[in-house]
Amino acid sequence: MSRATFWRTTVPVLLLMLCVGLLVYGFLRLRAIEDSMRLDDATNMVWVISQTQVEALELQVVLAKSPGEAGRIGQQYDLFRSRIDMLTQGPQLRFLDRMGGAGPVLAAARAAQRLDPAVRQLAPYEEQELSRQMGVLVRELNRAANRAMVSEWRVLSDRLGSYRTAVAQVAYSLGIGVLLAIYLGWR
Repeated sequence: MSRATFWRTTVPVLLLMLCVGLLVYGFLRLRAIEDSMRLDDATNMVWVISQTQVEALELQVVLAKSPGEAGRIGQQYDLFRSRIDMLTQGPQLRFLDRMGGAGPVLAAARAAQRLDPAVRQLAPYEEQELSRQMGVLVRELNRAANRAMVSEWRVLSDRLGSYRTAVAQVAYSLGIGVLLAIYLGWR
């Protein structure tokens, strides 16, 4: 093969293959970015924690304003129980565990669950103890919400950094692909 033939056939074919390879790489990186944009189990953790905290505070209010009213206390306790069950199961519990906040929240929740008014009517001192346990749980939920917010911001920051890097890689590969295509068109 002569030098002229090499420059007229082999080099353009290699450049064309490189151009196609860069375009395929750019497409695959864009697909990877799109796939990684899916929401994960950390999403809305602050909302779940705050809803649990609100129901715990509401239960404290009902216990203070309506002592001895088993119906109102039981109804509010059921709302609290649904929220605490949502928080302490499945992906939310795994998230709390990864942050190191599952232990204190679970301990406070168990202490409050021992005083379930659906099991039996609570004596006045038990209502006061349940209210105190709600206060302990509210403080633990507040700490967990703070950790969740920091964790979610850190995850979001890392994710945005990886998106920027990936988009820059795609832009470079597409730019080089376009330059190669222009050069091939010129040749």
